[in-house]
Amino acid sequence: MAIEAIVLDLDGVIRHFDPDHPTRVERQHGLPPGSLVTAAFAPERILFNTAEIGVAKPDGAVFDHVCRSLDLDPGAVFFTDDSPGHVAGAERRGLVARHFVGPPELRADLDHVL
Repeated sequence: MAIEAIVLDLDGVIRHFDPDHPTRVERQHGLPPGSLVTAAFAPERILFNTAEIGVAKPDGAVFDHVCRSLDLDPGAVFFTDDSPGHVAGAERRGLVARHFVGPPELRADLDHVL
C-alpha cells in the first residue's frame, strides 16, 4: 500500500530541524522568504492536537481518529515520533511508524517508504 499521508509529532520531530534550513532552501531555489513555512502550515494541512481529540498517544484512539479524519487506511499513513512508546502505539493500529532519532534518519525512513 502506498503512503498517502505523513504525520509528524510537531514538538518531538519538527523542533529538531535547523531553523535556518528553510531560508537556505528558499534562497537556493529563488522562493519568496517564508514560503516553505507558509506551505507547511497552509490551511489545507491538517494539524491534530491530542488535547482537542481528547486522548493522548500512545492510545490507539488517537491513531484511529487521525486515519478516520484523513479517510485513509492505517497502512497508508506514515507516522514518526521521538517516543518509542508512541511509535509502538501507531504500529499496533497498523500505521507505518518509525522512531524519530534525527533528520538524516527521517529522510532515510521516508526514502524507504515513499
